[in-house]
Amino acid sequence: MAILKYRKHIHTIIDMIRRDIGKIEIFRWAKSMGLTKNKSIHMFWYKMSEHISEVTGRPWTDFVPHNTSSYKKEVKSFQRRELKKLMEFFPTINNDQQIAIDSLLNKNDPKDFLTFGVGSFLESIRDLPCQKQIEKKVEAISNLLNYIRKKDVKIKIKIKELCSIFKLSQRTYNDRMKRNNAPRKIRNDSIVDDPNFNRELHRIFDVEHHGCLGHKKMTQYLNSEGIKCCSSTVRKAMKKDGLCGAEARMKKKRPHESKNTTQKHDYYFWKKEDIEKLVPGEAVSIDFSMVETKDGQLWMHGARDIRTGKIYFLTLRANQTTEVILEDYELLPKSVRYVNTDHGSGYMSNAVQDWLKTRGIKQSTGPAGQSYYNRWIEEFWKRIKGEWFSQFDIKKLPTFQIRLLMEAYLKYFNEKRIILSNGGYTPCDYEKKVLSKL
Repeated sequence: MAILKYRKHIHTIIDMIRRDIGKIEIFRWAKSMGLTKNKSIHMFWYKMSEHISEVTGRPWTDFVPHNTSSYKKEVKSFQRRELKKLMEFFPTINNDQQIAIDSLLNKNDPKDFLTFGVGSFLESIRDLPCQKQIEKKVEAISNLLNYIRKKDVKIKIKIKELCSIFKLSQRTYNDRMKRNNAPRKIRNDSIVDDPNFNRELHRIFDVEHHGCLGHKKMTQYLNSEGIKCCSSTVRKAMKKDGLCGAEARMKKKRPHESKNTTQKHDYYFWKKEDIEKLVPGEAVSIDFSMVETKDGQLWMHGARDIRTGKIYFLTLRANQTTEVILEDYELLPKSVRYVNTDHGSGYMSNAVQDWLKTRGIKQSTGPAGQSYYNRWIEEFWKRIKGEWFSQFDIKKLPTFQIRLLMEAYLKYFNEKRIILSNGGYTPCDYEKKVLSKL
């Protein structure tokens, strides 16, 4: 630091010291003026003391006490002033509670102080319903954060700590804030009787999607084409025209829950020690993944080895029927003994279960709706879409070009792309390593 940089500010700093302004406030002021880019307050005062003594001709200790105890006192007084600012946010505090607050201020712990102030607030909303309590807590946390920013209270406290003080989970707070900040959907029931709207509704439902569309997906398609409406309006219009996608239907009983199933399905969690006992090609993870193309929605179907991460087949299909699954199952190696899938209707069909039973293959599944239990193939979908498909405009490519892209990435993934969980080996190299130890 050159003294020329501070010459026009050095007398201001000396005057601030004489007026008993704290070291932390002076450091923040110097930082706002661009005098220092150093984050260490100790280094700042060490170098400033040299300039002060040089300008005044007096020892720097006359202006800046530099021992540890004085610095701790300065920090405590600064935190006490900051905590007193927060007292304005709790107007319900009476004189009896003021004594307890003064003891908390001496501890200089913002969490203890906030816990004491929030206690009276939680008592006032105890008799409200659960949802009302959550709304009040979320509103209080957001107001407190806005107050701290507005009053420029220099206290570092995280949202996670605030939520724990208010006895509210951070996930609930984030979900409620997203819901409150989301733009409200426009409800326009007058377009239900519009013939142009009904014509567009039937075109999307019957022609493009062949009746396989609900009111929520229909709303997304209409909004993408510039027709602004909410899902309740679309549901009302579809119900009026007799489109079956609008009516609430009971879920069909899954084949594995039926009494006529040919095989029992277990919820099995593959542990690390179980995976290490597997032989390459013994257990595979299989699933579908949708791709938007020029020819419409297509489905990638793949099988990945659970032990080595190698992809055994990768096909592109127009649907997810039982015939498609059986045709792709023929591509599996003969050494397969376990097949891990989700609860798709094709995988759970009786035809597929009979095929597996005749070949002595066991099927493992996780709980419905939890993709983690089929994480091996799900991770591959993330890789191929994020690393490969993101480089091309897939929606404008025909089917044969996407198949060529899939074949190129399949060869790269199996033979060239390393996997850290395999110790930095490619799937093919790791398969050879494991087989050599058997």
